[in-house]
Amino acid sequence: DHNSIPGLEWLGGDGESRKSPPRLSPKSIVYVGLRDVDAAERSIIRKLGIKAYTMHDIDHYGIGRIMDMTLKYLLKDDP
Repeated sequence: DHNSIPGLEWLGGDGESRKSPPRLSPKSIVYVGLRDVDAAERSIIRKLGIKAYTMHDIDHYGIGRIMDMTLKYLLKDDP
């Protein structure tokens, strides 16, 4: 459950009841420049459907291309 993971509580809404909807959809998040991602973090990122680019991706594609891909992903539903 991502609500119990420090830093991701906001995905579950307000307060103890977690009744309000999330403030930000995981589909509108892109992590750029990740490094040292452990297995549990990687699993959560995949489970939530958060787009992520690692430093390896930046080294491979270049930061310009990564930012182009990031913007294309974020704007795909609202050009």
